[in-house]
Amino acid sequence: MKQLSLPVIIELADCSEFLVSRCNQDAYKLLIEQHTSHQHITLIGSRMSGKTRLAKLWYQDGLYIDCQKDQLDFMTISGYSRIAIDNFHLSNECELFHIINRCNDYGINLLLVSNEKHNFMLPDLVSRLNSSLQLRILAPDNAFCVLVIQELSIIHRIKLTNTVLDYISRRIHFDDFINLWQFRIELKHACDINKMVLDIEIFRRIYDNWHWL
Repeated sequence: MKQLSLPVIIELADCSEFLVSRCNQDAYKLLIEQHTSHQHITLIGSRMSGKTRLAKLWYQDGLYIDCQKDQLDFMTISGYSRIAIDNFHLSNECELFHIINRCNDYGINLLLVSNEKHNFMLPDLVSRLNSSLQLRILAPDNAFCVLVIQELSIIHRIKLTNTVLDYISRRIHFDDFINLWQFRIELKHACDINKMVLDIEIFRRIYDNWHWL
């Protein structure tokens, strides 16, 4: 595990290219590093928080279902040791209930993923969901912001000064991941114009303009 020398503790998960900081480290460690023994897990995270990426790292060669485009069918899950169901809040209640029961009966590990709380009404289904191990990806912290900008500099070979990294780790804040990733795009455009150099003056100008939009 690679660490950066900054005022906050941040880590880069080299093996998976998944950025890890305090906002998601509990979910990452339980799902990927420690391989929790819990058979039924629920993972909640906002849009673009990396929850789908984390789910795909977890299920490995198992079955991945996205309820935005796939239809649940509890008869098709046999033969898998791990099943990840993304956007489970959009699923059919009865089918999801049967899948959870079937996973329990056959010892299949199940990960349910969503960006919002469910509105299910079936009492037995709600009871099973409430009894699952609950994991949550929090809003991006400063450490995660540093990793995002550092990754940008590595991928596009942008010259990034330590002053910028220190400023990010102490000063900037984003309420959600969508704004952070959009800000990353704006930085990339600015670096294209400035010959792949990102100094503190450029960064502060872009961030100040973005922060007050």
